[in-house]
Amino acid sequence: MMSDLISSPAELRELSLVRLTTEAIFRMIGDGRLRPGQRLVENDLSAQLGVGRSPLREAFRILTERGALVSLPRRGTYVRALTAETIDDIYTARRCIEIFSLSELMARPSDATVAQLQAAISELGRAASAEDVRSVIAADLDFHARIVDASGSSRLVEAFGRLRFDMNFALLFAQGCYGDLAFAAAGHLKIVDAIRSGDSAAAQLCLSEHIEDGRRNLRRVFEHIKSND
Repeated sequence: MMSDLISSPAELRELSLVRLTTEAIFRMIGDGRLRPGQRLVENDLSAQLGVGRSPLREAFRILTERGALVSLPRRGTYVRALTAETIDDIYTARRCIEIFSLSELMARPSDATVAQLQAAISELGRAASAEDVRSVIAADLDFHARIVDASGSSRLVEAFGRLRFDMNFALLFAQGCYGDLAFAAAGHLKIVDAIRSGDSAAAQLCLSEHIEDGRRNLRRVFEHIKSND
């Protein structure tokens, strides 16, 4: 029971404060207020967020475990620096996981999965119309997560869950990689159409090209940002 896990209302408030602090720092990374490679000063962040050092340090620990921050002994905590090699590695892992998952889906067609993919596209379209880049990113990653879910492998789903955090981190850093948001939404329709066709090779090629386009766009925006730093 929850009452066995939380000993007091004060502890529950502390946990909620840690969660809110963690989310706030991650948003600050995403909107550029905290830049890759920047050292985090506890006093400054504590004052900005209106929280004490205890929840702030716990938030640092959580974000370090998730890979958004890096803790260096005797030097402090820094926002993780994104590199071109990291982007390539993320997208290589994506391709391996998603293409295999798609092959499993094509071997065992599922109307329910196609409906979930279509729902993610609809949400992506709504977010694009509202020019809400954060929601576009969330819907985009939801779409690809549904493909991985279709693999039937809990370990692949878990691996993609960890990778999703890396993708979210990179995409928030380089939000311009989406370009025309409506076009980004339409690009996912091609994948669903290929799945519906029943042609496994064509569907895998469509997904592979989509992932590679994403890698190239992210690299392009990353290089542009780096050149202006």
